[in-house]
Amino acid sequence: MKRFPYGKTAIVGFGFLGISIIWPIFNQYVPLFLQAGNPQFEAQLLASGSEIPKIVGFGLAPSLALFIMTWDNLLNVFVQPWIGARSDRTWNRFGRRKGYILLGLPIALVGFLLLPFAQTAVALAAFILITNFGMAIFRSPTVAWLGDLYPAEERSQANGMINLMGGVGGLLAFLGGGILFNQFGRSAPFIGGGILLVAAMAAALWGVTEPAQRATDEPSEEGRA
Repeated sequence: MKRFPYGKTAIVGFGFLGISIIWPIFNQYVPLFLQAGNPQFEAQLLASGSEIPKIVGFGLAPSLALFIMTWDNLLNVFVQPWIGARSDRTWNRFGRRKGYILLGLPIALVGFLLLPFAQTAVALAAFILITNFGMAIFRSPTVAWLGDLYPAEERSQANGMINLMGGVGGLLAFLGGGILFNQFGRSAPFIGGGILLVAAMAAALWGVTEPAQRATDEPSEEGRA
């Protein structure tokens, strides 16, 4: 029986770990940056039994902040499927997916690192859009490695391990982000998350060798029922 490639899967999982570090930090702090100082937002927090955060924000109405926070979903509807389909038809010296990851990663990283330094609500909204656009470019190619590298009978196991790596990334973001924020201020979680994102994606880009031919969807004889 063919041995499952745990080492290779862990390296592939670093890509999902990197993605999973960004979103918890983004979703935890960006709404506060947008809404802190708005009386309606503070009243909602008090009504729910939460403390008013000691953070300087731009006082946007919750409805407007919610709309801005949905931009990533709107971009994902259009950008991710297009990038994913385009990467399916790509093959160059970087491989099939790596070129798109190398394009989207720095865009997302720049936007993400600038978020806590925004001086106006308009600047913050622009940095949010840059982050969302960059993430939309490289997320689909990263996830598509599952289909490229694993035959059908190995994908469930690979998916489970990759999702575990994503859970580790989310845990690091929640725990580490809170510690960094309390100890060093509003920019620290973003700088720390950005460093971990680059490290995780570098490990994946360096460690993954993309095959010229994608893994077959037909199970092997051993995998047939």
